[in-house]
Amino acid sequence: MRVIYVLAWLLASFAVATAAAAHELRPAFLELTETAPDEFDVLWKVPARGEARLALDATLPETCEETAPRTVSDTGSAVSSRWRVRCDGGLTGKTITIDGLSATYTDVLVRIGHLGGTTQAARLSPDSPSLVVSAAPTIAMLPGFTGTLPRVENRARLSRRPSSRR
Repeated sequence: MRVIYVLAWLLASFAVATAAAAHELRPAFLELTETAPDEFDVLWKVPARGEARLALDATLPETCEETAPRTVSDTGSAVSSRWRVRCDGGLTGKTITIDGLSATYTDVLVRIGHLGGTTQAARLSPDSPSLVVSAAPTIAMLPGFTGTLPRVENRARLSRRPSSRR
């Protein structure tokens, strides 16, 4: 009888470990970068394990239409898709939703870069899988801060002061 209890305990432990390993905790990432008025490059990156990918899909507003085919790359740890869209009237005031997010334990990080140089960033969760795009994103979304988020550019060259030693 003791052997049956030990086997049952091992089987239950294995089932719990397998279920825990099945829950993906790495966030997905959605980036929209405005390249021209009402035109956006889209990057959608979803965590994966081998061929298994989280069943998440980014749903853009109905006014958005794909203008370039999607390219997909799979690294084994994530599946990345890139494409272009034209959103008549822009994205301001419109809703972006992540379908399937409510059924997961993960989050989605969203970054929207506007032509004017501002950026809106958000974290979507299973309890809050949608985002309304702001006209003038501010860091007022973070408690205690106000102001517009400036565009940060990668500076390839650093300025050097001439050395006074010779």
